[in-house]
Order: sequence, then C-alpha cells, then structure tokens
Amino acid sequence: MPETPSPTRRFDIALSFPGEHRDFVAAVADRLAAAFGRERVLYDKYYEAEFARLDLAVYLPSLYRKEAELIVLFLCPQYAAKRWCKLEWRQIGQLIANLDQKRIMLLRHGHSGDFEELGILEGDGTIDFQARSADEIAKLICERFVLNGGTLPVRTEEGAPTASKITSPPDYDVSRILRYAPAELIGRKAEMQALDEAWAKAQAGEPKRPRVVSFVALGGEGKTSLVAKWAVELGAKGWPGCEAAFAWSFYSQGTREQLAASSDLFFAEALKFFGVATEEKASGYEKGRRLARALGERRALLILDGLEPLQYALMAPTPGELKDDGLAALLRGLAQNGQGLCLVTTRYSIPDLKAFWSTTAPETALTRLSREAGAALLLALGVTGLPAEFEELVEAVKGHALTLTLIGTYLRDAHGGDIRKRDLFKLEEANAEEQHGHAFHVMDAYVRQLASEGERGERALALLRLLGLFDRPADVAKRGRMRDRAAPIPLVVTLPSPPGSSPARYLRRRSPRHLAAARRGIRICADRRRAGRHAPAARARHGAVRPARR
Repeated sequence: MPETPSPTRRFDIALSFPGEHRDFVAAVADRLAAAFGRERVLYDKYYEAEFARLDLAVYLPSLYRKEAELIVLFLCPQYAAKRWCKLEWRQIGQLIANLDQKRIMLLRHGHSGDFEELGILEGDGTIDFQARSADEIAKLICERFVLNGGTLPVRTEEGAPTASKITSPPDYDVSRILRYAPAELIGRKAEMQALDEAWAKAQAGEPKRPRVVSFVALGGEGKTSLVAKWAVELGAKGWPGCEAAFAWSFYSQGTREQLAASSDLFFAEALKFFGVATEEKASGYEKGRRLARALGERRALLILDGLEPLQYALMAPTPGELKDDGLAALLRGLAQNGQGLCLVTTRYSIPDLKAFWSTTAPETALTRLSREAGAALLLALGVTGLPAEFEELVEAVKGHALTLTLIGTYLRDAHGGDIRKRDLFKLEEANAEEQHGHAFHVMDAYVRQLASEGERGERALALLRLLGLFDRPADVAKRGRMRDRAAPIPLVVTLPSPPGSSPARYLRRRSPRHLAAARRGIRICADRRRAGRHAPAARARHGAVRPARR
C-alpha cells in the first residue's frame, strides 16, 4: 500500500544528485529555498552540522523516503555509480514498489539512454536539464509540487511580503546597440568564438568560468561592433539558455557634462527591466549591489558599452578607475557571483576588477586587424586593387578598423573604389599629430572632394555642418526644426571651422552614415526645387545657432 501523505513531513522538496552537477543543483536549491523556505528543502549543504554523524548512511536515505513530499532526481550516467546516490535510491525504490511514484520527479542531463540499473526505463518520463536554467528547473519543480496537491507557502521577511525569485523571465532588450552590428564582422573570429565558449560555460553552470568579460581598445577598433554582432547572433539562435538580455550604451545617453559621468539613467532603466525594487533615495552603491544580486540569481546577459566616460582618464592619478560607486559595486558583485555573463567595452582597463582578471573577469585587449582581415574589409567595401596595395594600405593605418572603413567608403564613393587614390591621404601627418588620427585626414579628403563638386558639393558640406550641431542622436522634433526652417535651394550656410582647425576636425564626429544623410538631403532639395516648393529666402537655423553671413 502507498504511504499516506503526511502534512507533518519535514521537507517539501528533496534533491538527489551526483557531485558532477552540484553547482547547478545548488542554484536550484537556492531558488526553491526562496519559495519554500530553506528549512523545507532537503539539500545536504543546508544541514552540514546535522549530517555530521556516524549513522548518516542510514539516517539520510530515510529522510528521502519518510520526510520528503517530492523527491527530485538529477540523473546522469554517473548517478548509479555514486555511493550516496545508491543509498538514496534504495529508499526511493521502495516508493516505486509501494505505488507512491507521484512523489518522484525525474530529471536527466542530456543522457538519452535508460537507467535500467535503477529501475528507470527509457520510456519513463524525464526532463532534460542540460539546456535549462536553474530558474526554469525550479519553476517546473514548483509546478509538480502543486500538481501533487501541495500549496506554495506565502513567505514574509520582517513582516513584509518577499517577492518570489522564481519569476517569469524578462524580455530581451539589446536595441541600444543593434545599429552597431555589421552585416558581416571581419577579422574577429577568435573573439566571437571566445564569447560563444563563455556563454556555453554559463549555460553549463561551470563554477570556474568568466562572468565579466571586458574588451579594451582605442576608439574605432570594433569593440561595439563585436559585442553587438555576437548579441544579434545569440538572439537569432533563440537566446539559448538566456533568461534575460539587456544592453546599455554610455555613448548616447546625453551630453558629456550632463549625463555621461553618471550611472543614474542606466540604473533606473536596468532596475526597472529586471524588476528589482529599490528605494527612491537609495545610493548608487546600493543600486549596484541590488542589481548584481538580482543578476546573480539568473542566467542573464548584460552588455555595458562604452564605459570610459565613467572612468578616470589615463592622465588622472587613478587611471581607469570607475568614478561611479554603483557601477563598481555592480561589476565586482557580478564577478563574484553571477550565473550569466556581463560584457563590457571600454577604452581603458578597469583596475577595479584587477583581483578577478585571472579568474572570473578577464580583460581582452582588442588588437588591430591583421593584413588579411584589413584587406577583406576593404574588398567588402568595394575597393579594388592589387594584393600588395591592400596590404600596404592596411599597414599604413596600422590595421585600424574605423579608418579602413572610412577610407574604403571614400574610395568607393569618390573614385569608384580605386585603391591607387589612397595617396590623397597624408597619413604620415596623422601619425605625427596623434595616435589613430588617420580618420581626420580621411574626412579632409571628403571635404576637398565635396568642395570640388560645385554647388552640389557645397550643399552637402552645409548639410554636414548642420548635422555637426548635434552631439547625440536627434529626435524627430529637432530634425524637423532644421528641415522646416531651412530653404533647401540654395542653402546658404557658412559655418566656418574654428580657427586653427581643419574642416575635418570640425566634422570629426561625422562618418559615412552622415555622408549618406547629406546625399539624401540633396535629393530631397532637388525634389522640392522641381516641385517649386523651396522658399525664396535662403536661411538656415537650428535653435539659437545661426549660420554666419557670407
């Protein structure tokens, strides 16, 4: 006869597992403890003092049979060979013999065969936990407990309700970096593979694995493109094993003076996204600590792009250190306890994580593109020439990805992709001026090219200079003011470069994307002229900034 369910059983859930999966089972146990209470979950580490006894080989197995409402087995090929698993199974086997099978829940780790030695056959129902998160398995265990007639307790802490840690996973929001993901990422195969391996280890719950991965390089080396492309590909696979994904870019949250040196906006959005409750007046440190704790309890992906505005500059007494206590608390917390993965891109090394560099928070210096990768990038942009010419150009710019992109785009647009026109750039002058100053000379070439195209080129330059008034993405209203207040043809805008600087330096924030916008603007102007819709007076205005008179 089956044993009569007893409301006085000591444990709601008992976990039986081999040591190979202890880390994963520990995470499941913590989630169950949050729902039922630690005292209602039979997990050996919770009762080390009680289990330090001579008759444990008899005492422990009897707890499974007599004192647990639901027994969860984490099966794998090693299960039957483990001494303690065998002892526990003897008692569990009695439940099967006594027709009390509903108290047994079977999980397996990717093993497609049977466990006939244990009396479990291939046709018996099991759940594969190899590709599942601890949250997902804990939810399934709770569901089975309820199906068996149990009731999930409502737990309180200091008189206040405690939100269950077993919650539905949030959505995936990496929209802030999606636009930086290239159609094809060239020359970063090794880094992409390293990220794949880091995520696979997170899925497997390996204890000794990277939890915070930082990519450090100067601007234009492709840090953001790398993490954005990897995130896009992970999403295309259906976010395997990922319970939530959130990306933030510190480049575009506002002007440097107002917001870039603060994490307030990031924490407001991240805490809301992950459902972490905080007091309105909580300090940055407390917000970082709470967010780290919440992320540490689920397999989530967090991407922090462009962290350097929140770090001290290299010439400061503490170069690279985080200015923000909240972010420092967040990254240290994730390095110590995180089930998921945090990716960081920055121009400066992060000494705040120095203690974890060799273990859970490795830093990767993103180096220049190789000759082969640089040549492949130029070819993809439409540049034509001899192999030796490609290699010469790649070496001239020291394999700098952004500079190669600017040069390749310019050669394609202005000279049909002819690599022999590269002599228009005085790259040696850029080297003498500053590191990676090549981009300014590429922009100088753009300016000279547009200036030589007569009225059409002048209009393009005028539009580019108007775009230069924006220090961050402009909303529809701001763009509308510039468009509606300006007479498109002829656009009399002369915003001279500051004294002592080249036109390229005045347009230093411009890129091929802005050149494309200029061309679109020229086409719109031409369409309006043909339609007779341009205003007779030629003027342009943006806020309080007015163009200089000719």
